[in-house]
Amino acid sequence: MNAAEHFAWAKGRALEYVEAGDGASALGSLLSDLGKHEGTAGILLDPALRMLFAGELMLGSVEGARRFIEGLLMPVDASCARCSKAAAGTCCSSHGKKLCHLCYRRTHFVEVCVEGCRECAAEGLPVLLSAVAR
Repeated sequence: MNAAEHFAWAKGRALEYVEAGDGASALGSLLSDLGKHEGTAGILLDPALRMLFAGELMLGSVEGARRFIEGLLMPVDASCARCSKAAAGTCCSSHGKKLCHLCYRRTHFVEVCVEGCRECAAEGLPVLLSAVAR
C-alpha cells in the first residue's frame, strides 16, 4: 500500500469512529494509523495541527472532528511510485515518476553505481546491484 492509499485508509477508519459518535477515538485512531506508514508518519506531528483538531473536537464535538478529518489533505506524495520507501527524487527519464534510488537503478538497469553515491549510501545500497536481494 502506498502512502496515499494508507492515508485514505487511516481517514476512513477515523471517520468510522466519528460515525459512532466517538471523536476522541477518531483522533487516536488517526494519529496511530498515520504513524504506521513511512509516507504518512509525519503528517500530524505538527503541534499546531493537533491543537486545531482538539479545538474542532471541543468546539464542534463529533461534527468538528468530522470537519477536520474530511478536510485533512494528503501532502504531496513523496513516496516511491514502485515501492513504499521515501523517494529520492523525480526520475529524469520521460516517465517522471518519483523513485527511490533502488527502484531507479532497477528501472534503468544501473548495475554498477558510482562509488560513494549519496543516494546509495542513504538507502544502504551496495555499488553492485546484483548484491541486493529481491
